[in-house]
Amino acid sequence: MYQKYDSFILLCGHYEGIDQRVIDTLVDFELSIGDFVLSGGELAAMVAVDVLTRLNPGALGNPESHQEESFSKRLDRKKEYPHYTKPAEFRGMKVPDVLLNGNHAEIDKWRKTNFHEHIFDQIKGELEAKKLIYVRVKVLPKSSVNDVVDQLEDGTYKIRITAAPENGKANAELIKFLKKSLAASDVSILSGQTDRVKLVKITK
Repeated sequence: MYQKYDSFILLCGHYEGIDQRVIDTLVDFELSIGDFVLSGGELAAMVAVDVLTRLNPGALGNPESHQEESFSKRLDRKKEYPHYTKPAEFRGMKVPDVLLNGNHAEIDKWRKTNFHEHIFDQIKGELEAKKLIYVRVKVLPKSSVNDVVDQLEDGTYKIRITAAPENGKANAELIKFLKKSLAASDVSILSGQTDRVKLVKITK
């Protein structure tokens, strides 16, 4: 949006929103910041202003700051890996040793590994909150390990499975992996039993 327009005016709706005739005749595009309701559009406008402002040259102290963060191109538009600050230990929780040894190659390797784990944490958090979720997954069978690789733009999770896609082995391994990893009581494949892309129902 910030690349397409030199400037724009944000209209902030209240209660039920803005008169449809205004939208039809004066509004070029509508912007949503999420699937929830606010009493007024001012907070959403402030979010939009902050998001766009920080991308302008000079807005941040370090111009590289937004090059590798959640949803950046460098991270394939996905959420960022976990961050730690001082102290090295807080309430018995320690910063991973690899982040303290000064070995940048090992640190980069750790970030890439935990970037994937951080993606899986999204599923765990949603399941904990809702107790029942539906997840679309793309299975990569005959892999070296079972793990979550990525989340695509449409929300589909790419999951590597060691089993081969024959006689239901990959499906069984996927169910076993998700149940164990998420501590779920039940996992079932609703569609895509013979396809790589599947719709999965997960119950806490």
